[in-house]
Amino acid sequence: MIHQNKQHPLRINWRDEAISLCALGTVQLGVSYGVNNKTGQPSLNEAINLIRYAFDHGVNCLDTAQAYGSSEDVIGKVLSQLDNTPKDLKVISKLDPFVKTYNEDSLIRSIDDSLTRLNLPSLWSLFLHHESQLTEWDQFEAGFETLKRQKKIKYVGCSVYSTEMAILALEHEGIDMIQIPMNVWDLSMVDAGVLDLAKEKNKVCFIRSSFLQGLLLMQPNEVKSALPFAYDAATTWSELVADSSFTAQELALMGMKAFDSPLAIGCETQLQLEQNLSILKQEALAKEAVFELYSKMKPVTSKQVTDPSLWRKTK
Repeated sequence: MIHQNKQHPLRINWRDEAISLCALGTVQLGVSYGVNNKTGQPSLNEAINLIRYAFDHGVNCLDTAQAYGSSEDVIGKVLSQLDNTPKDLKVISKLDPFVKTYNEDSLIRSIDDSLTRLNLPSLWSLFLHHESQLTEWDQFEAGFETLKRQKKIKYVGCSVYSTEMAILALEHEGIDMIQIPMNVWDLSMVDAGVLDLAKEKNKVCFIRSSFLQGLLLMQPNEVKSALPFAYDAATTWSELVADSSFTAQELALMGMKAFDSPLAIGCETQLQLEQNLSILKQEALAKEAVFELYSKMKPVTSKQVTDPSLWRKTK
């Protein structure tokens, strides 16, 4: 069963694993990412300082992907230079959607390449990067079993976008964990029963997009310039933040902490990480308060606003 670790409030217990509440997202280490990214891709020294700080403050999970630019390579270089890597380090990587799934040798070679870049003997979990890859499971299955026998991966997961595919993934015997997009503007995954199903199946549900790629941290005038279709949502959110005793960053993270799931949170700078970890030490918002925020945001949001894959099409 998944539950908060009472002795270590920044850990989530699952099976025989203790997973840090913050799983450090590393797409920013490989590419310039996020609508609110003002600093670009960190240098190697900045990446070293970022991950060193994360490890020093209890983070034991890194989230990367073969398709995240040079992210895996940067992580490998960082790990080779650090002396504080956790003994229970958990690295998640995601399979490039263009890997030839029908060819077991190609699949295994791609993981060997990832492990070489990451400077690791194995992955804690290998995720399908796109939910559409679930439809190709028959082509993956033999390769995944081989990778497990070779102890190159421990678990298998799937990164999903829709509630329907989240439920399908959780119902799949071969999937141990999923990653879902969720934030206080969009609790459709909760409405659809995804988190309840994950607990019922004893599977981990990582939450990503707590800040909606930084949109929740932007001022309305910035949103009006960058994503004009989200201006009404940003204005309403700004008013809700002003009426609270919290910052937007605090409301967003404390709201997601309420759901007792590890949060995949990307950072460009050490300062961002420091702030996020400090916030996560605070008490979570009551779920009732989170749903109240959601209900007030619902009239001014839409799929166009809450799904970043649609942003380029609608700017």
